[in-house]
Amino acid sequence: MFANYSDQQLIRIATVLAISVNMILAILKLMIGIVIGSTALLADGVDSFLDIITSIFAYIGVRVANRPPDTSHPYGHEKMEIFFSLGIFVLITYSSIQIFLTALNQLLSQQEFIFDISGLIIAIFSVLLKVLISYIILGIGNRVRSPALIANAKNFRTDVFSSVLVGVSMIFAFFEIGMLDSIMAIVICALIGYTGLSIFIEGWNILVDKAPPEEILKSFHSLALGVPGVKEVHLIRARTIQGGYMGDMHILVNPSLSVLDGHKISEQVVSLLKQEQNASMIVHLEPYVSEESLKDYSEVEIE
Repeated sequence: MFANYSDQQLIRIATVLAISVNMILAILKLMIGIVIGSTALLADGVDSFLDIITSIFAYIGVRVANRPPDTSHPYGHEKMEIFFSLGIFVLITYSSIQIFLTALNQLLSQQEFIFDISGLIIAIFSVLLKVLISYIILGIGNRVRSPALIANAKNFRTDVFSSVLVGVSMIFAFFEIGMLDSIMAIVICALIGYTGLSIFIEGWNILVDKAPPEEILKSFHSLALGVPGVKEVHLIRARTIQGGYMGDMHILVNPSLSVLDGHKISEQVVSLLKQEQNASMIVHLEPYVSEESLKDYSEVEIE
């Protein structure tokens, strides 16, 4: 769909789409929510308004992260994007708490919502738009390998469930069960908070250099071992970075090979890992001799 666009163009497209859609939805939800007195719709409207801010955060984060390495930051600026993802988490958490308190107060005071068809229409309209925008932005986020855009897409995906709950509360209000509006608002807050928590955990794992899942490390081992000339692979270390991995590994080759031939093998390993797993790995070349081999161990050592 976006094959002919550069990463920067895709990032701008994602940002413009997210801001435009959420601006329309936020205005409609807040206006209609105030008029008909629906706390659930107001909660959804505030969430859409916050999505505008999170989209701006995501855009700035991606732009900063894509700056090329320099003398002060030889490994690039990828981690800066995580701070913007954590900013999204703070906004989401704050908004969910405020909406929760409002809904709880309404529930305790036993204020009932009276059905209005406009609320159901905007809920259905929101579901359709949110499904579309979350699908597009998630695709762009995966394409440019952006944690902030992916986090934003996940937030939009949660908004779909929020709008569904608003629609459910409207339907129940039609049957004169108006108290469900406040309950749905509280459930929406829980969904928003869960999304914020998942964004925080994902960003935190990158900041603290958490190792990738074991299956990823095993794939590194299998890919490297499949390169002609590689006799053994061990001591694999890696950490998660923006949209990929970074680390190092040891490969063992025939000790009679020339330095040039050994270097070519290591370059093939580096290229393959970059191509298949977007992993930037430093390969340590060692001779395939008993002193260096770990084949006597019960399993290959992966750190």
